[in-house]
Amino acid sequence: MRAGIPNSVATQLASGWATQLSPELGDLDERIAEIEANNLARHYTRTHVDRLGFLPKPRPEGVFRLLGGQMNSAASTETRLRKTGDLVRICQDFEVQGGSLSEVGVNWSTFPASANLASWLRDDIPDVRTHTAHNKHEGVAHYQPGGTATFACGELGRYMKQRGDDFRGLGRWCSTLFYSDPSHRTRVVAAYNVGRQSPKGLKTIYQQQLRHIQTHGLNTTPARLFLTDFMAQLQVWQRQGDRILIFIDMNEHILRGTLARYLLTMGLVEASHQHWGTVEPHTFIGGVDPIDGVWHTPDLEVSALTQLSFHEGLGDHRTVLVDITTQSAIGKHEFRVIRPEARRLNSTNTSVRSRYITNLEGQMSIHRMQDRLDACGRSITGPPTTEADKLSMQRLDTQMEEMQRGSE
Repeated sequence: MRAGIPNSVATQLASGWATQLSPELGDLDERIAEIEANNLARHYTRTHVDRLGFLPKPRPEGVFRLLGGQMNSAASTETRLRKTGDLVRICQDFEVQGGSLSEVGVNWSTFPASANLASWLRDDIPDVRTHTAHNKHEGVAHYQPGGTATFACGELGRYMKQRGDDFRGLGRWCSTLFYSDPSHRTRVVAAYNVGRQSPKGLKTIYQQQLRHIQTHGLNTTPARLFLTDFMAQLQVWQRQGDRILIFIDMNEHILRGTLARYLLTMGLVEASHQHWGTVEPHTFIGGVDPIDGVWHTPDLEVSALTQLSFHEGLGDHRTVLVDITTQSAIGKHEFRVIRPEARRLNSTNTSVRSRYITNLEGQMSIHRMQDRLDACGRSITGPPTTEADKLSMQRLDTQMEEMQRGSE
């Protein structure tokens, strides 16, 4: 082999596989095993690359740690479980508090409202809050190429205020506004630029946007439409005084592409290229150029940044982690907070709430909870409370909690 795992290692893999598989498959041609070992070695070389930049562990106080990832679709159950598992792992390993995702690949309109992105993560990240965007004009199946999302948890979650979408309803970007003081606001943006390629296939992101252009009689291309729309949206945000942090799959060079030139003219700064070293990396596993950028307004202070290896990330792009000082993001120093575990209940769904109340009141009637509570009240004549009365009250409280949980 020319690079990556040495030939000697590949040969050892081939011999080991031949020995392991021979009882099941009979006489296995070691040349076949060696071909497979070489394929594995090439895959290993492509996916295992050096991290770029540096990120302190544990996460220091006074920073928000955000993630930018490209999921490359999570529509099927198997893929969803694997990629949400990867997202949870990264969030837990690096103490991530929020971030953005692109190419989620899900048509959320085909799912019930309760089956949102947060529901995929809440078993492992109980306080997570999410916002998603997809192409709202085409809804046939669960799988829909494209789409973006933002999320927040931990200390960042309490500052999550307003959400915004691509105004054409194509899911090309979405954003979430964070602030403590409304006069000092930071907007985190997840964006996907389809680029200039025109891949075949009716479901591709390019074809979705091309159909939208043709339906509305627009004289443009998907790439030009994104450029004009996104620049107009950025101008609105800047006029509002928003500090902006953009995680974007640009599908072109993040410094020399057309979109980059416009972002620079608007005063935005690209953060990841400062950690490349002497050689430009490719951020898509099958590409040659850096196409995933982290752009921000100069009033946001990036204190640390790292781009993970492909095998450590979410999809087939490098996942990036960024530390933003809380002083620049929300105008105050934020300390690390360890929150107690709590359930996140939703009482706005009237039908669910009615079923909960009906079931709980039925259980209370079966177990005579009110009668037993009245009996405890009559037994307690004043301080000090007897041990028997304390035990009775504790049993009632425990049983009531169990019935509440059961009714949920």
